[in-house]
Amino acid sequence: VSQIENLGQSKTGELEPVELNTTNEFVQVINEKTGVIEYSFRPKENNFTPPVFNKGRYTLKIVNTKTGDTRELNGLKSK
Repeated sequence: VSQIENLGQSKTGELEPVELNTTNEFVQVINEKTGVIEYSFRPKENNFTPPVFNKGRYTLKIVNTKTGDTRELNGLKSK
């Protein structure tokens, strides 16, 4: 069972792929309309295409757990 399947929802789309340093980074996918964190986890792959479960715009928050640095990509539209 994949990490996404463990969320128990069917994806309706996805966001643009992002490059990650998977040894030290985790992601949060935040629905901009509701402000709800859809999910958080550490992807296993370096090139991660975040799935989403509703149409709309999202913020992708990428946190480096080693340094504490955070990147935010705002206004990402689901495809």
